[in-house]
Amino acid sequence: MQIFAVLVESAGKLVAKDELMARVWPGVIVEENTLEVHISAIRKALGPDRGTLRTTFGRGYRLMEDWAIRKQSTPADSAALDPTRIAVQSFLTNVPAATSEVVGRTVQDGATTPGTVHVTGPAVPVRCLFRGPYDVLHLHVPNNPIAECVLDMTGRTMPVLGSNGVPRRDTTVDALSRALLDADRVGGSFGQLYADCIGIAIIARLLASANRLAGRPKVSALARWRLKRAIDYFEAQIGKPVSLAAVASSADLTRIHFAAQFRAATGLRPHEYLLRRRIERAQEMLAETGMSLVDIALSVGFQTQSHFTSVFKRYAGQPPRAWRESRGCPRL
Repeated sequence: MQIFAVLVESAGKLVAKDELMARVWPGVIVEENTLEVHISAIRKALGPDRGTLRTTFGRGYRLMEDWAIRKQSTPADSAALDPTRIAVQSFLTNVPAATSEVVGRTVQDGATTPGTVHVTGPAVPVRCLFRGPYDVLHLHVPNNPIAECVLDMTGRTMPVLGSNGVPRRDTTVDALSRALLDADRVGGSFGQLYADCIGIAIIARLLASANRLAGRPKVSALARWRLKRAIDYFEAQIGKPVSLAAVASSADLTRIHFAAQFRAATGLRPHEYLLRRRIERAQEMLAETGMSLVDIALSVGFQTQSHFTSVFKRYAGQPPRAWRESRGCPRL
């Protein structure tokens, strides 16, 4: 059970630190500073609602607002837990803070950007906790078309289409998923043909990705203390130029080892993570201040407003000005 879920279930009541650690890490000895790191990360993920997570010094934490947990699939959801189908989740819009849990193991805790895809194997229960507006496309893929695609593959070995790591961005699956939404507009028998062809294309893409990942040597994830150092460094330097050598040095690793282990731990390359954090910080400033776009761009480390706008649209789904106006945020 995740920290945020425990706090939600407490319905505003104080949750002692010892109780929180016992419920989140049962049977494991966890240092208190580990809990504090997670609490800090949750506050960042909450954005403008960070003040709802209160600390009672020396005692514990409480969540002051009403929150809801939406279970993405349950045992009653026969499609989601069908042993003959895999499940593909394609996040169509920015999910400001989503926690994804697969059979009790956290695979994502933090902002999820458009184009993120997560695949789970047949009959695997998945629970997601969303802390903001979201659009997610669920695709349930039968095993038969997967087997048909495998027949055309060299070796004809059935790959495992299940995500054992964190969700990953796949712009090709994202584009195909969005195209699938137009199937109803095609109409008639052509609509079914249209959907079937796109479905096969998605399956082929997932199989190709699975084969490519299977051929890579397994890289261990960055140790928690190293990851914390790297994230702290990113946060401290978010408005300044950041080199891979510098952030790797903060974690006491070489650039090559750091980059591989950081990606194994977060699902993102260091530069992608930094860009995402810069956009998240920019969103906070757009929502909470009346600063101009060029000042915000410079404050979060972009050299030009045009580059900031391009990256912001890629991660948030809208240009910064439209994003600000759609939320009624203050502006000059």
